[in-house]
Amino acid sequence: MFGTYKPQDVTILLKDITGLVEPLPTAAREVQIQSGRHYSEMLPLEYEPSEKYLQTYFDALNRYAKITAAAVKSVAEKIFADKGSNVALVSLARAGTPIGILIKRYLERHFACNVAHYTISIIRGRGIDENAVKFILSRHKPAEIQFVDGWTGKGAIQRELSAAMKNFPDVSA
Repeated sequence: MFGTYKPQDVTILLKDITGLVEPLPTAAREVQIQSGRHYSEMLPLEYEPSEKYLQTYFDALNRYAKITAAAVKSVAEKIFADKGSNVALVSLARAGTPIGILIKRYLERHFACNVAHYTISIIRGRGIDENAVKFILSRHKPAEIQFVDGWTGKGAIQRELSAAMKNFPDVSA
């Protein structure tokens, strides 16, 4: 499976569906969603960003770098205080993965610990990938697991995670 993350930054626990699902443009996906098809059954058609889009991205990256770094530092230090050096970060794909990588790098650099980091699937209305959770629990104690997400929205994924962890009562959501 193609990915843009370094293998030492994250273990991706997602099923490779390359060639199994045809990506669709936004308008076609919206029609299908309005017809009752779940968004998770489709992939968006990816496009190459325009020069203007990239300029906007790099402008935002530069403007918010210090704020983001301070937030990552704060969260990483709280995680370390709570979970210690044996923490296993579990990012919720997609938005959690880059934040999880930043937290992992901070913990490793500032606390000299080797941090495990996984990314797993959780889908609103469908739940979490329980096989991935079981895989992680076969390697880490429940108390060491720290979920990470990079999107808060209206709390739907947090509610999905809390509901899913009822099947894993020793894991804190």
